[in-house]
Amino acid sequence: MSDVAELAGVSSLTVSRVFHHPEKVRENTRRKVEEAARKLHYVPNLVAGSLASTNSKVIAALVPHISNNVFSDVVQGVSDVLRSQGYYLLLGSTGASPEEEERLVTTLLGQRPAGMILYGGNHTSRTRGLLKRADIPVVETGNLVKRRIDRVVGFSNFDAGKAMTRFLAERGYRRIGFVSAPRRTNDRVKHRWQGYLEVVRELGLVESPDLYEEVPPLQLEEGARALTRIIERKTQVDAVFFASDVLAVGALFECQRRGISVPKDLAIVGFDDQQIATQVVPRLTTVHVPRYQIGLKAAEMLLQALDNPKAKKRVIDVGFEIADRETA
Repeated sequence: MSDVAELAGVSSLTVSRVFHHPEKVRENTRRKVEEAARKLHYVPNLVAGSLASTNSKVIAALVPHISNNVFSDVVQGVSDVLRSQGYYLLLGSTGASPEEEERLVTTLLGQRPAGMILYGGNHTSRTRGLLKRADIPVVETGNLVKRRIDRVVGFSNFDAGKAMTRFLAERGYRRIGFVSAPRRTNDRVKHRWQGYLEVVRELGLVESPDLYEEVPPLQLEEGARALTRIIERKTQVDAVFFASDVLAVGALFECQRRGISVPKDLAIVGFDDQQIATQVVPRLTTVHVPRYQIGLKAAEMLLQALDNPKAKKRVIDVGFEIADRETA
């Protein structure tokens, strides 16, 4: 706090007021203090003094979207382990925004959790700085990131992207499209795309911007629209790799509306192996990811780190499988 006060040119009492009673501080002073805090990666302790000295039994977790069962399955695994060990889960949704994640991390660290679990590895530099200075165990999940903050539980999205693209190529498909959420803010999708592109180039498959689509929200209708745009470009596409089952199922419905036979006329494959993948007709070929196990192992790793901060096991690869069904 004293460092923030010095940088902002105010007293420590003023810094305290900014974070606990901001209505009592002038706006220009408040902005100076907040800017100094950002530069110094300072997080105020928002927990009452009588509680701050106790060992926290709260674990914070942040996921992109709570309503998406890709993430809710992970959260369930985390929750089951924590509950069995007497810990409580404090959950937040980032909306897949690194900036929103930064705001939530700042707020949650002020509550002094015992540890934190994050989904994905696309963080702002300030988020990384805050978590490294927090001196609590942090587990990133969903992707085997190379630049980890602390510990990681997940699988290689790059290898999964390669595996599915090679699977399609081995079945004779040459003009393979790729549809995903925006890659810039999603490290998992970006790595799937990079894996796809590597195999396309390695095997000499057709490489064309007309075969690629990025869609903002992961909704059924967006999968249908993306497929429509690819088809209307006269690309002669013979397979489309969707980086989400939701998008793939939306495209499958669009094929049925257009009278396109799947997989005879066009192959459709997805990613994640959500419940809907086995309920559609034909059943969706996709990448199976053990989401519940990711959450379970992440929570176990975090609790182990609390018991032994020097625990050597910092990376767990849960792997993936190609669920070979009926759409390719």
